[in-house]
Amino acid sequence: YYASSTGISGSLATIVWTTKDFDSHLAMSSGLYTVGISGKYVVNCGLALAGTFALNSTNILEIQKNSTAVSNVTKYSGGIVTAETIQVSDIISCLAGDVIRIQASSGATGPSIVSSNTKNFISISRVGN
Repeated sequence: YYASSTGISGSLATIVWTTKDFDSHLAMSSGLYTVGISGKYVVNCGLALAGTFALNSTNILEIQKNSTAVSNVTKYSGGIVTAETIQVSDIISCLAGDVIRIQASSGATGPSIVSSNTKNFISISRVGN
C-alpha cells in the first residue's frame, strides 16, 4: 500500500493507505491491518514529509499493535529544510485478530505527506510462527 498527500500535525494520527499494490488477504482497511493468521509479521514503512522544518523539529513514525506502540522512530531535523523522510521497521508477534497500524506526527510548520507512490509505503508480511 502507498499513502497519498495527507496533512499531519504534532499529534499522532493513523496513516490511511490509499493506493494498493496488492493485498492477498484483503486485510487492510482505512489504515488498519487485521492479522488473519497468528505468527510473526515484518512491518516496513516509510514516509516523505513536506513543510517547514526548523532545527530539531521532530518527526515521529510509530508501529502500533492493538493501539499500543511496539516500535517508534523519532527523527530530528538537522537544520532548516522543507523536506524530510522517515522509516520504521520491526518484526512483531501477532495473534489472529490483532490490528496493526502506523501513526505519524510532525513538529514542522504546515507538514504534509508528499504525494508519492514510491516514497510512501507500508508492507506487512507474515514471516513465520
